[in-house]
Amino acid sequence: MTLGDVVEHLSSVAAGPVDLSAPIQWASEKKKCFDTFLVFTDHLASTEVGDLLSIFRNYKENMNLPNTRYFLSTLCDKESSFPYEEASMLNVVGFNPKLLKMIQDFTCGIF
Repeated sequence: MTLGDVVEHLSSVAAGPVDLSAPIQWASEKKKCFDTFLVFTDHLASTEVGDLLSIFRNYKENMNLPNTRYFLSTLCDKESSFPYEEASMLNVVGFNPKLLKMIQDFTCGIF
């Protein structure tokens, strides 16, 4: 797949709110084990407050993966808020060269 193919595909994707719990729900349905969910979006979720957190906690419990982490990179304005206070969830607004190191450290449990 070329960069042009990716751009063309992404151009056809409708903009707007997304469901931040969708990757977790998919993994739960498929019984797939992940140590980290990496989510990049230009919108915060349409998911109601509490849904993402409860879905994430249920996944960790049902899959017996207590150390699973959820990393969200929000590529939107800095006024956006992430209402969850959970040690295994992190929201970063923006993207820069330090982000990859931050993802690595968070995934490894350094913070």
